[in-house]
Amino acid sequence: MITFYFYWLSAFFCLAGCNKTRVIDDVDLLMLVGFDWIDESKEYLGTELFPRYGLSEDSHDRRVGVFSAKGYTTQQIHSNIQSKVPNKIESGKLLGIVLGEELAREGVNEVLYGISEDPNIGRGLFVAIAKGTASELLSTNYNTDHILPIFLKDLMKTQSNNSLPPVNLHQYNYSYYGEGMDPYLPILANKDNQIQLIGLGFFKGDQLTYEIDYNRLFYFRILFENSTNTEFDLLTEKIGHLSIVAIESTLKKKWVSKNKLELHVTIAGTLTESYNQKLTSFSNKAEIEGTIKKKLEKETKQLIEDLQKHDVDPLRIGASAKATFRDWQEEKWKEEYPTVEITPVITFNLKQTNIVH
Repeated sequence: MITFYFYWLSAFFCLAGCNKTRVIDDVDLLMLVGFDWIDESKEYLGTELFPRYGLSEDSHDRRVGVFSAKGYTTQQIHSNIQSKVPNKIESGKLLGIVLGEELAREGVNEVLYGISEDPNIGRGLFVAIAKGTASELLSTNYNTDHILPIFLKDLMKTQSNNSLPPVNLHQYNYSYYGEGMDPYLPILANKDNQIQLIGLGFFKGDQLTYEIDYNRLFYFRILFENSTNTEFDLLTEKIGHLSIVAIESTLKKKWVSKNKLELHVTIAGTLTESYNQKLTSFSNKAEIEGTIKKKLEKETKQLIEDLQKHDVDPLRIGASAKATFRDWQEEKWKEEYPTVEITPVITFNLKQTNIVH
C-alpha cells in the first residue's frame, strides 16, 4: 500500500511539472486591442494595451502601456508590437476588441477572423466600434477609477443588463454566419474626455451600413428579445417627459402570412416621479398606459422601417421566417425582406404602488 501511494505521488508531481508556467513579471498580458484601416497603404493599424505591473491589475492603478504597429494581418501587427515590448505578450486575458469607424465601413471580417483563430482567446470578449479611430480612442488618458480595458469590460456588462442587447465576438459570428440575420455592434466615443456608449451599428455582411443613437437602443432591445430590469425615458406630446424603470418585456413573433409579421411586445414597468403626471386614480393610469403604448408603437415602427430601408436584419426576421415556412430560401428572402409588412403591437402595463386613493 505504501509503495502504491509512493508511485501515485511521484506520477502526480511529474504531471504537475509538465504544466506550462509563466512568471507574471516576465510577461505582458494583452487586455485590449484596437484596429484601424489605412486606406492609402491598404493595411491595418493595430493598438494593444497592457497593464503596467507595479500594483498589478489593481483597479486603482490606471497605468497602461499602449503600443501600436502597422501590418497586413493581425499576426503581423502582433509580431511588430512584440518587437517593441521587452516581455513576452500573452493574449489569454484579452477582454475586448475595438474597431475604428473607417475599418467598420470597409469590412471587419478579416480582422475578426484572425482573432477568432487564436486558440488562446475566448469567444466571450466584447467587440465595439470606435467613433473616429480606435487608436485615438484607446490612447487617450481618461479620468476613470479603473484601467481602460477593465472600465470598458464593466461598461459593456452594465449596458448589456440595461438597453444594450447581448454583444460579444460569439454573438457577432453567430449573426454573421447564420441565415436570415445580420450582426450589430455597439459604438463608443470620447465625449468631454469620457468614453461612453453612444449607439448601435448594424452590418450588411461585414460592413457597417446603418447606426442608431443611444436614445433608440431601448426600442431595438424590446424588438430583439425578452428583457428584464431595463429602463427608458421618453417625451410625449400629451403628458410630457416620462421615466420608466424596472421594466420587463416579452416578445412574440406572429406570422399572419409570408409577407406580414406582427411583433407582439408586452411590457411592464414602474413610473418614477409620478407626482408630476398627477397619477391620482386608475383612470389616470390607463391614460398614461395608452400614451406610452402609442409612443412605443410609433418609435418601434419607425425603427423597423429604417432597418428595412437600409436592408439590414439585426432583428433576425429572416431566421424567424425560415423556422416558420418550409419553402424558405435565403436568396429569395433577401429580395423580399425590405417589403415585408412588419407591425409592432405593444401592450404596456404600469406597475404603480403609490396611486393616491
